Amino acid sequence: MSSRKCLSSPDSFCHICGSFVVKSKRQKITDFVKKAYFAYFGIKLGDQYKTWAPHIVCHTCIEQLRKWSKKTVKSLIFGVSLVSREPYTRLVNALAKNGTCFQYHCTQFPLLSDAKLKEGIFVGPDIQKLIKDKMFSSTMTQVEEEAWVAFTNVVSGFLGNKKDPEYGRLVNVMLENFEKLGCNMNLKLHFLHSHLDFFPQNLGDVSEEQGERFHQDIKQMEQRYQGRWNVAMIADYCWCLKRETKQNQKRRSTRRSFATKRTRYSDKRHTNIN
Repeated sequence: MSSRKCLSSPDSFCHICGSFVVKSKRQKITDFVKKAYFAYFGIKLGDQYKTWAPHIVCHTCIEQLRKWSKKTVKSLIFGVSLVSREPYTRLVNALAKNGTCFQYHCTQFPLLSDAKLKEGIFVGPDIQKLIKDKMFSSTMTQVEEEAWVAFTNVVSGFLGNKKDPEYGRLVNVMLENFEKLGCNMNLKLHFLHSHLDFFPQNLGDVSEEQGERFHQDIKQMEQRYQGRWNVAMIADYCWCLKRETKQNQKRRSTRRSFATKRTRYSDKRHTNIN
């Protein structure tokens, strides 16, 4: 049976993004980090007195917080809307690998490996780059272009801060065009389709809290536990959710308090007198 303890110490991971950080990139949590963290997430950077909590942050998160405080970037890297990645990944996987569209797609991202290009592993800025590229749609076939237009309509009319009044129809059209293209639909897309009414109006601002939040959090847990699924990892995830709740729950004691005893004694004495 594998050990439930992580092989690396908590201070090997960034407190903000949860990624493993090499020693040269680890930095202490300063007052600026605490203030910027509170301004961005709306909660204090806490649990520093506990041994299991990371006490360092990575250089990337500090720079991203600094840029965000200066309004040079809109969000942190891991805070980019992730719910649009899944449909886009399915779209790229369905493209013909020897087709003009996929070849043009590869030329736009020369730094990405062939494996990532074939699997459709991209980040939010990459997707936005292709959405703004007018030449990209000209390399597609009619079926591919219909699926691409449907995807961009969903991104602008549903996954952003402003919802289109007919956003339900946009999602249905996207799924129909993806089916014509031969995309394999997975559970995430079906969840998106069946829970349209539960998505908030400002989805672009809170997308890291909606839908994909579990996958982001559990991914970091998997990295900490070296891919070992066990009860301890799920318990850690549940404890993270517990720490994020605003209500302070207290454990009910099995012993009666002095006030309870006094009340019950007074009631009993009053009954005997009567």
